[in-house]
Amino acid sequence: MLDRSSFRVGYVLKRFPRFSETFVVNEILALERAGVHVEVFSLRDPDEPMRHEMLDEVRAPVHRLKTYDGRDPLHDLEPFDDPHWRSALNAEPDAHPIWAAHSGSAILRLRRQAGWIARIARERRLAHLHAHFGSDAATAAMIAARAARIDFSFTAHARDIYHCYVDPETDALARCHKMAAARFVSTVTEFNRLHLESLTAGTAADIRLLYNGVDLDRFAPGPVSAQADNRILAIGRLVAKKGFSDLIDACASLRSRDLAFRCDIIGEGPLRSALQGRIDAMKLDDCVRLVGPRTQAALIEEIRSATVTALPCVVDDSGDRDALPTVLIESLAMGVPVVTTRVNGCPEIVGDQEAGWLVAPNDSSALADALADALLDAPERAARGRRGRQRCARRFDVHRNARLLAQWFGVSALPNPTRATPMVTN
Repeated sequence: MLDRSSFRVGYVLKRFPRFSETFVVNEILALERAGVHVEVFSLRDPDEPMRHEMLDEVRAPVHRLKTYDGRDPLHDLEPFDDPHWRSALNAEPDAHPIWAAHSGSAILRLRRQAGWIARIARERRLAHLHAHFGSDAATAAMIAARAARIDFSFTAHARDIYHCYVDPETDALARCHKMAAARFVSTVTEFNRLHLESLTAGTAADIRLLYNGVDLDRFAPGPVSAQADNRILAIGRLVAKKGFSDLIDACASLRSRDLAFRCDIIGEGPLRSALQGRIDAMKLDDCVRLVGPRTQAALIEEIRSATVTALPCVVDDSGDRDALPTVLIESLAMGVPVVTTRVNGCPEIVGDQEAGWLVAPNDSSALADALADALLDAPERAARGRRGRQRCARRFDVHRNARLLAQWFGVSALPNPTRATPMVTN
């Protein structure tokens, strides 16, 4: 193992930064604070105008891999006298399952991008490549690592595991190929780990559980006096798997019970007009609002002023679902309890009603009942919020989890992190 002063790791991402993927930035910052040198490879340019302030703290250089339209994806990419180079970048033929959802031009582009990653990795003396998501980023990391003769790993999340790209058999073959090639695969929930193990039964794939983490110093509880009365807060992209249509229906039920409340839904996405139409049709515009995206610094203040955070996740028509919604962890870290559903890793965040309320997905009536309980029972709400903070300290401390990931990369001699918030050990 290399000590942290000499270890250099490359992060391969589809886009960096991406507004909704704060867990990636959290992880990179935690690695850098532990002394690990990180470099980022972004397959595509960012396409969102807003950015989180914490990106200013990231020291890692970002290599933006532009789209190339040259006929030969390997042109000018053989910087070393190495017969291994071309065969490494072409080991999977165009008919291989990993390319089944790709056009010919997309295959050429990814191979060329992998070639650039390999070239830069050799020149910058990177010892390991790590990708987030098992789709194109993991494919590029796999090919680049092979060409550069280094190891790679990736973190599997949700869409990359459950979404149907081609058909279940082809998708499983592609996923298994990359998992078998990786030195290890981390995934963010035990639910995911068991699912991936079922796909790779009988193979040598090394699949490990590592929760996404949050900075417990940044996400610290605020004064109780800052909490607004009966304010429900929901945060996430306006897409089907977040279940916001169920939340709006639940709010209609709360209104019918003459319960005074306000629900703010923070985020942006393709379902904005449909969700606004639902709010208008139910005449909820005085108590339910779509308020657009917010930076992480603003979200901290929004969560501190919430009575409860709601995220009624569902499985969408493609099979996609949330894995480990960061907003739920952030909310619990700040002592604000949550109402969510039994989808993938949400029960792993909340426990058995330990830090919030769990209901079945696609059940707006049960969701309304849970929200009513949360709003009306202040002592129980406070108790679940306290237990949530303790649960985050045990499972979701980004500094501790990043140290473990670095050790898996091959880093030794990591220092213990300095914390302003004591760890809870039981």
